[in-house]
Amino acid sequence: MPRLAKERPVDYTFQEFVEKVNHNREIKIGESSCKYIINKICERYSEFGIQISDFKSDPNDKNSNYFLTPDLVEILSILVRNYNLHPLSRSNADITAVKASDMQKYYAAVIYDIDNELSFAIKTKIYHTNAHFVAGKIADWINPFCQEFTYFLNNLTTLSQQDLGSALRMYTEKMEWANYCLFNGNSVLSFLNMNQQNVKIDTVLMYYLCDSLEAIKILRTKDLPRFSDESIYPGTPEGREKYIRDIIQYDMVNYHQFINDKLVKDTEHIDFKIWKDIRAHIKDNDFDPDKLRKREGSIPLDQRIEYLKKQIEAEENKLQRDKDRLAALQLADVPDLSSLEYHDLDPNPQEYIEYCREVDANDQGLADAVDNFIGRVMYLFMQ
Repeated sequence: MPRLAKERPVDYTFQEFVEKVNHNREIKIGESSCKYIINKICERYSEFGIQISDFKSDPNDKNSNYFLTPDLVEILSILVRNYNLHPLSRSNADITAVKASDMQKYYAAVIYDIDNELSFAIKTKIYHTNAHFVAGKIADWINPFCQEFTYFLNNLTTLSQQDLGSALRMYTEKMEWANYCLFNGNSVLSFLNMNQQNVKIDTVLMYYLCDSLEAIKILRTKDLPRFSDESIYPGTPEGREKYIRDIIQYDMVNYHQFINDKLVKDTEHIDFKIWKDIRAHIKDNDFDPDKLRKREGSIPLDQRIEYLKKQIEAEENKLQRDKDRLAALQLADVPDLSSLEYHDLDPNPQEYIEYCREVDANDQGLADAVDNFIGRVMYLFMQ
């Protein structure tokens, strides 16, 4: 008796799975490559304890067909599609070769596929995880961060008229405060028992993949006869969507969660889209140094409140330090700078654009070093 290509009409044949993997892809992945990548996924995420036999109709027969349920295919296709983009996909991946730009490409591709390739029900589940939110922000911000970090290092070594010691002091004080705010925000979230853990997006996908594999174990025992009813779940796009909604118990609560989570996600991404660096403000003739010095990012309300409390406290402390400095200056012999406005000390904004262009053109080695350095730091997050 010939072996069936799939267990139920609603399931996928392996050929259909390959078509799903290659949907809207310019560079196609062949059937043998898909099977190879599935094996590599089992190896890379060995902590989940999955084996290639878990994907088979008969776990004891290595030649049996794949048991590809609609919910499993949704997640597995995303992992397979983006496997080769993962910075650690190469054999014996070298930490010194990992680049931040590579991580950006991987995160951006996974987020794009989650947004555009997954069914509504599974997308809703993933949107409700902090990992999806974090991954989106990493994809948005890692490249601008590397660019500004490159300018920062270049500034320290090439600006001949700047007092290097004073520059180090300024950056140290700003980083000190930023580090404190990061730590304080983390402490506040922990105190409020708000789970904002930085879980990797591929780890979340693996959790859902394992859930689907557990469901397959039950389906093999025929303990879920309803999900084998072709009249309820035909092998059509609509039948597969209904199957996914039912197997993960999707309901209106999930829908309302999706609407809220999508609003938060879209708001954060819009913040990034409308964010402009100083060079863009100069080019658009809306460069306002005072406004830019005071800008702050979009952060949760509770963190914003706590941040402002700390900021007020810091300003009060700064005011006291200024009073102490004033008392000291009144006793010192210093030049009178009272006639100078702060803007008088700002250089021509166009000169800043030219400076950045020169750095971009002549310091590719530094940019590559920063890319590699940030990549090595982020490697710890990707492990």
